[in-house]
Amino acid sequence: MLLHSTEQRNTIEKGDLVIIYEHHDSMKSIVVDPKADFSNKFGNFKMADWIGKPFGSKGYAKAPSSGWVYLLRPTPELWTKVLLHRTQILYAADIALICTMLELRPGSRVLECGTGSGSLTHALARAIAPLGHLHTFDFHAQRATMAAKEFQEHGLKDVVTVAQRDIEQAGFPEELHGQADAVFLDVPGPWKAVPSAARCLRPNGVLATFSPCIEQVQKTREAMACASFWDVRVLECLLHDYEVRSERMITDTEAYAAAMNAAALGGYGKKRKHGTDQVAVMDREGPDGACKSFVLAKPVADGRGHTGYLVFARRALKSIGEQSEGTPEPSANGAAANADAPVVSASGGTVPGAAQRAAEESRPAKKQNTGVGAEALPSTVDLGLPNAEFFEAQMAAKYGTPKPAAQSRQRSVTPTANVSRPQATVQPPSQAAQVQSQVPKAAEEPMPAAAAKAAEHPPEDQQGSTQLVAGDYGVLSD
Repeated sequence: MLLHSTEQRNTIEKGDLVIIYEHHDSMKSIVVDPKADFSNKFGNFKMADWIGKPFGSKGYAKAPSSGWVYLLRPTPELWTKVLLHRTQILYAADIALICTMLELRPGSRVLECGTGSGSLTHALARAIAPLGHLHTFDFHAQRATMAAKEFQEHGLKDVVTVAQRDIEQAGFPEELHGQADAVFLDVPGPWKAVPSAARCLRPNGVLATFSPCIEQVQKTREAMACASFWDVRVLECLLHDYEVRSERMITDTEAYAAAMNAAALGGYGKKRKHGTDQVAVMDREGPDGACKSFVLAKPVADGRGHTGYLVFARRALKSIGEQSEGTPEPSANGAAANADAPVVSASGGTVPGAAQRAAEESRPAKKQNTGVGAEALPSTVDLGLPNAEFFEAQMAAKYGTPKPAAQSRQRSVTPTANVSRPQATVQPPSQAAQVQSQVPKAAEEPMPAAAAKAAEHPPEDQQGSTQLVAGDYGVLSD
């Protein structure tokens, strides 16, 4: 009944499931019984009058009431709004995203863990019908029995198979290994079922999980990484409702004020009683176009917020060390017959085979550049070491341990033994020389004897200052 087909009737018959539409947030489901009546705030309705009418028609209440309702054909979206909640359910926003990201199409084979109230199950069944099949599991036996009965009444028995099984503990049945195009997990611990889901998924199949808490997402992400999943995405779908309505607004205040004054004197409009006062009832557009109608839209304050996090991941084509289908079994010593063939890694690259690795090892090594400042880094780097510590270790191995700041203020550079160039020692200027440099050239006089003596023998606080040696590289010493 909830699946589209060319054999569906367009008219309502006895025993049909009908969705009674009262408002966009008020709907009910009912099975048509000609001998029964339906009552709501709009009146009392006789179901016998509905038989023979097309879906989408209005059903009118019996006299003296003048109310009416819409009689709609059931769909997965409408069923989500009217179903009996046996558990928490997924709503249209999350369901639409799940069906899209799972890449469902007619003929797909899907595994669902956590049947619950069957809200998502109806949408999955419609997406893969008529050639696909859905295996849904629930650990609660009573819920699984009620869901199976409901799916049969809705005409889904050829598309959906329901079973009672604790997937978190027992995993999916072995007969489903390698048979699924998509897997959906809606359980408290989805990370426990990720390894079993990986065995059931075909290469490039999609796994999806629904978790209310971010801690569940973290554990699920770690399990996906261990099971060779890639292209992992975490999404949160937030639905915001908007209220759209038509309102009458004043566009010409002067014309509106004049019209109101004239209406008070009896020149415009009609009169009606409101308490003890007489109020002028203006036309919809107002006199002389003083008022106009506008369509306004504003967000609804009580919209639905967070529901849960959706995690999507794709199974790798082949993980490192995994044997492809149709290849010979490994020999007694553990070596496979196709060991020379490259293997596709989980990230999409290839790992060279034994023959290719042997050829690369036999090639002559490239000559290393051993010039100054061109030392080669080690061939293997510990990725677990932080970058800052690794850099400091490399610098310490090359230049030695750096000196403390207090000791590095006074140091000298001693030339190496192979330096034969003349050494030129540069000393800092004395106090007298600094004073003399500040005197204008016009007033320059011969240096006094005391100043010359001070220049030759500087004070003790200036002794031991840094000496710069003109030459090649030297050895650092204190």
